[in-house]
Amino acid sequence: MYLKSNKVVITFRNIADECTVSDMPTVEVRDGPVMLALPLAYNSRQVHFNDPSRDTPCPVRLWNPDTTMHLRLDVMGTDKQEADCDTDVIQVSEMSSGYYLERSCNRGKNPVYRQSASDSLIVTSTTDVYMRAATVDSDCDGNIVRITADNSQIKEQMIPRAGKYSNLDTCKYLISGENREDTVHLTLTWETTAHRNQSSHDTVCQGDYINIYDGDRETSAVLFSSCWSRDETDGAISTTVVSSQRHLLVVLDADAKIEGKSANMEFHSIPGGHHCTNITEVHVDVNGTSLTAPNYPGLFPMNQVCVYRIIAENREDSLVIDVQAANLDKHCNSYLAVFHGRYEIMSTGFPAGRICEEDKQTFRIHGSVATMVAVSGNVARPYAWRVSIYVEKSGHSTGNTVTFSLTVLILIHATQLFVCNA
Repeated sequence: MYLKSNKVVITFRNIADECTVSDMPTVEVRDGPVMLALPLAYNSRQVHFNDPSRDTPCPVRLWNPDTTMHLRLDVMGTDKQEADCDTDVIQVSEMSSGYYLERSCNRGKNPVYRQSASDSLIVTSTTDVYMRAATVDSDCDGNIVRITADNSQIKEQMIPRAGKYSNLDTCKYLISGENREDTVHLTLTWETTAHRNQSSHDTVCQGDYINIYDGDRETSAVLFSSCWSRDETDGAISTTVVSSQRHLLVVLDADAKIEGKSANMEFHSIPGGHHCTNITEVHVDVNGTSLTAPNYPGLFPMNQVCVYRIIAENREDSLVIDVQAANLDKHCNSYLAVFHGRYEIMSTGFPAGRICEEDKQTFRIHGSVATMVAVSGNVARPYAWRVSIYVEKSGHSTGNTVTFSLTVLILIHATQLFVCNA
């Protein structure tokens, strides 16, 4: 018996003389989910192992003719009740290898069996059971695709790589830094009409969603979830996250209702995990101090913003910022800017000047507070720059100064390049 179906419900049953590998019931699964109830047929020549009065149910072969796709099988319920994650009423094995697929849980609701190779599946039921079979992209069969992030260039990847995802796809991409101490910087954009949960109290995502985890498994902390995201414009979601350790796991999970466009990922690793977040205050006193740029003298991370607010402890003193060495972009895609006072984005602040390429310059600040902002484009550079900062006593322009050395790398994402152009 051979059945071919696309998005239909199969409940046909037949009495066969016997079930063999060559003539067991076969269901071909193509583009859409197939709903079927087992058993499809019984072997009248073999007594049921639990009930001598019954015939033995025949196993069923699920077959997919497209070798670029894998099979997924969900248990939806039995003749007695709706399935939950503990429902264990079938065995699923790959026809060629004989390997038994492990049962996992789909969104906390029902058992799911995921194929990791192109092969027919043999399904055996121990009771009347209702199932859903579907084909999914080989990138999105629930198994993890591993990618290494580079610390010297930005990589781009579609999830899934085909440019779109299908019903019931589960795409998992694990992005890892090159070295154990690295972290991962990821920018994800996604044009979607997927439903988003209305309340953060909902524990299970509805519809299609993307989650980003701070680690290599789904029990890790969630850095971003489209389920509750409001960071969107006209159906487009965009977010930037940085892991706290070497791994970042991205999961796209689709339900059975709609298909959609792939999400786009741009990512790179941050050497040593040196990532700039909040404004760092540096207080200059008569004793001075010395700092170096993050990861100095190695590569400085790409697409970040670091801001140092320099404050003289004596409010009567003035600051002097001396750029002693620089290795920045000659086109000013990466640069260092110095501001008088407490400069913030879209706020007040008077620029003292900007450094590009290998320029050297000394900036005398109008007062006891200065802000330094540096921009890095999409190229990581070693020996970014070195800065010396000292204070001048009121009424003195030279001499009687205390030197304070500071080496800073301050980086900003390419979309924020306007910061220092004011």
